[in-house]
Amino acid sequence: MKKVGENKGITMIVLVVTIAIMLILAGVTISTVFGDEGLIKQSKELAKQTESSIEGDNNDVNSLINELNSLMQTQAGVGQKGITVWSNGKATIELEAINVNDDNYEIQWQKNGTSNRWTVGTTVTGLLSGDKVYAKLVSDRYGELETVINILDTIKPTITIEKAEKTANSISVTVSSRDAESGMPSSPTYTYYIKKSSDVLYGETIDSQKSTTTSTTYAFTGLLEGQSYDIKVTSADVAGNEGMATITNVITTGSSSGGGTIFQGTVTAGEPVWNKGTCSIELITNPNLSIKYKVNTLSGDYKNYTGAITNLKHGDKIYAVATDGTNYGNVSTINVEDTKAPVIKEIQTEVTYGAKTTQGTKVTIKIGVIATDEETGIKEYEYYLSTGGEYALIDKNDLATASGSVLINAESITNNSVKVVVKDNAGNITTQHEMVK
Repeated sequence: MKKVGENKGITMIVLVVTIAIMLILAGVTISTVFGDEGLIKQSKELAKQTESSIEGDNNDVNSLINELNSLMQTQAGVGQKGITVWSNGKATIELEAINVNDDNYEIQWQKNGTSNRWTVGTTVTGLLSGDKVYAKLVSDRYGELETVINILDTIKPTITIEKAEKTANSISVTVSSRDAESGMPSSPTYTYYIKKSSDVLYGETIDSQKSTTTSTTYAFTGLLEGQSYDIKVTSADVAGNEGMATITNVITTGSSSGGGTIFQGTVTAGEPVWNKGTCSIELITNPNLSIKYKVNTLSGDYKNYTGAITNLKHGDKIYAVATDGTNYGNVSTINVEDTKAPVIKEIQTEVTYGAKTTQGTKVTIKIGVIATDEETGIKEYEYYLSTGGEYALIDKNDLATASGSVLINAESITNNSVKVVVKDNAGNITTQHEMVK
């Protein structure tokens, strides 16, 4: 009993000591977190320091930007003052010092290089478009500060259509041009365009015309009666700037229906005559009309039709129009086409038997074809063999012969056939079958 009581006393002492230690530790933890020097207070202080540091950095960056802007705004130098003044094809510019805090300086310049003697002054005259002015500021404080000023005329000249006079089949225009900057050439070149008002672009029909000349007057001829036309004139100044003037809806005199046989005049084509890949075609219209034509394009001048058009190829286009010398009909488009398929005249076959094996007998077939195409010519041959079922391709080439081998179980292939497909350069195809002999 005494021993047991001693054990209970020891146990109580251990329990008390344990509780005391836990309380001490709990006190330390609470103090560490919530005390005057606790973690929460330290975190708040660190956040304030970080915020203050970022604000300081931003201030430093803004200060640096302000200094750079100040430097850029106060950069000393020399430059052009005001605009370029043009007169009689020559330009004048004024030079000035920029951001110079020094009364003891001078401005010097040269034209188109720095190898000659520098001129002192601020006025540069006699300049042409494309010239370069080399200018420099000479100062005890800044030393020598140089710049280059390009003289450019980028303004288009003014082109004016002074008047337009019209008849039933023509419109004549008179133009003028002026340029207040680099000026016009001594003999300006004018390009005259005309089109039907219903056309979107110039050059779409035979009625569209284009001519380049130094004359300030030009007459468009061969127009339709009572038709509305648009006219455009272009010309360039000395600097190469192109100006333009237009007038729209200029209507020729007379009836819009034409009132004559010209509008019943159509152009048709005869059958093409082929020879070794090219052909010739004859054009036909009313006896009292003539024909003008172009091949593969509507641009450029029309040619006078005097006989069959030669050296045509499959896919070419002929644009033809009937005319009485003054009026023109609508444009006819004639497509040059090879529509005839090649002709297979004969198919020849030759059979050679190989050794008989357990898998069958190897049979070699040689095929020869005699075929012609008088138009665009033969492009290729395809050779097929049937041994009782579907045809199988055995060769494809541009030759009139082919060979291939098959394995069959029968002793001969007398009852089987070949198929030959011949294609010409226009895509026309002829197919022929032949029993194997």
